[in-house]
Amino acid sequence: MSRSRFPVRAAISLLVASLAATATKAQAPEGTAQPVKDSSFTTTADSTKPQYATIDDIIGVQQALQSYEFTDGRTYTLNTANTARPLGLDGTFQERGTWSQARVNSANGSPAWHKHFDITTPNAIISYGGQLYIDYEEGKNLNYYVDFDAAPTAAGVGVSNGDALQLLDAYVYYNVLRNLALEDSKLQIEVGQQVLPFGLEPQTTQEFKPTILYAQWVTNFGLSSRQVGASIQGDVIAPGLPQVDYGYNYRGPLLQYALGVYDGDGAQGDVVDNNDAKDLLARAVFTVPTDYHSWLRQLAIGGTYYRQWYNLSATSAGTPATTIVVRDTSGKLQTVTTKAAVAGASTLVGLGDAQRFGVDVYYNHQPWGIDYELAYGITDTLQKGASLATGPTNWQNNRGEVKQLGQTLTLFYNWGEQFVKGYRAQGRFDDWWPLSIQPFLRWDRWDPNVDVHNDEIDVWSGGINVFFASTTKVQLDGNLTVRNGPAGVVYQQIAGVTSTATPSSTRKVAGVQAQIQYGF
Repeated sequence: MSRSRFPVRAAISLLVASLAATATKAQAPEGTAQPVKDSSFTTTADSTKPQYATIDDIIGVQQALQSYEFTDGRTYTLNTANTARPLGLDGTFQERGTWSQARVNSANGSPAWHKHFDITTPNAIISYGGQLYIDYEEGKNLNYYVDFDAAPTAAGVGVSNGDALQLLDAYVYYNVLRNLALEDSKLQIEVGQQVLPFGLEPQTTQEFKPTILYAQWVTNFGLSSRQVGASIQGDVIAPGLPQVDYGYNYRGPLLQYALGVYDGDGAQGDVVDNNDAKDLLARAVFTVPTDYHSWLRQLAIGGTYYRQWYNLSATSAGTPATTIVVRDTSGKLQTVTTKAAVAGASTLVGLGDAQRFGVDVYYNHQPWGIDYELAYGITDTLQKGASLATGPTNWQNNRGEVKQLGQTLTLFYNWGEQFVKGYRAQGRFDDWWPLSIQPFLRWDRWDPNVDVHNDEIDVWSGGINVFFASTTKVQLDGNLTVRNGPAGVVYQQIAGVTSTATPSSTRKVAGVQAQIQYGF
């Protein structure tokens, strides 16, 4: 970060000039010797007389200041990173151990039938943020934010197993309204690759996530990934209502809102969108207007609507190989291929429509907290799958949809002051204190097809989060996954045998996860 350097050379010149003037006044009459006096040997009678610096004193001070200027300049040059604009640097890292009752495959996809325990580094995030333009009068600043994640990747086209540095967020945001006080309403424009403002959990940072893994509906609906686009996000502080308390650094806006337009291709800022349609998102959150001491403080109800359009392709059945049977020179019958098989061609038949509806209820009244989220999705499909004949007419006649539903309920309790804003603002000589502990319980349900009976997946979780430094926490989760489903659904593989479920059967798998998260 750039800084204003102390003008050492100017200070030297000023000090030398001052000392020189003082020494001139102290000069003795011509031809008279002027002894050098040491203040440590001055008698009481002489202590009231002024003491003057000699030329040697001035030269010594000048040399000392010049030495300091050289040392300070050298230290600054070698140990300080220079940037053209103010820069903030953050990092978040995770080390995780996972044990599951079900045997899992190894990282490269090859079977490892006796593997229950695994140690991974799921995230290593480096974040950069700063200000491109500073408005000192009203706080209408232009800022930027960029972060990268070195996350494990699976093998793919041109990609081997291992860690890959990928771009997570890269956007600029501008504060349109005055942004100097807690009672100021906010309006912010964001442009670039960013998190979708859908619900609570997809937007929650690692610092405040109570559980290690996302809820099932977040990943199945693709809401944990970034999108490239533009959004308007803000809130409303209504005059006359008790929504701000400076004593506790509390701010609870009456209404929060977000409107977004996105390409819909995911976190691929260098890839051109493959259709003209853009994804649309709208979100609104109402918070009960109360003062800090009310039992209704931080009770919020939100709703989100997200609509996507994507390309739907159908594949023709193709043609089998043409063969004939001939008799060779020895008289034996031989099968000869006269025409090779032709695979079915994939043809774009139209745009598919996917709609996501979300409802969330959040209540966090220290030390208690509860949140509930429901996400419902309707997604266009091709009823006959890959065997559907190509052509827009056939696609319209065979168009279908899948309805999916996810729900999450989380309860937690806090010991300590980790989440009290007023307490966090107080200074500390040493590292974070006191210790903060947060036990939690969660129910997470995913229904992959609402029209199919008994195919839900429930995950029951319980654990504890321990915050023992401002950027460090330890998480311990225990979970039980209960799978219900129709016949033919593959749940796990044990010793090479595929285990399936009947409509009346249930599969239960227990697991434990431990994670330490740290950063700077």
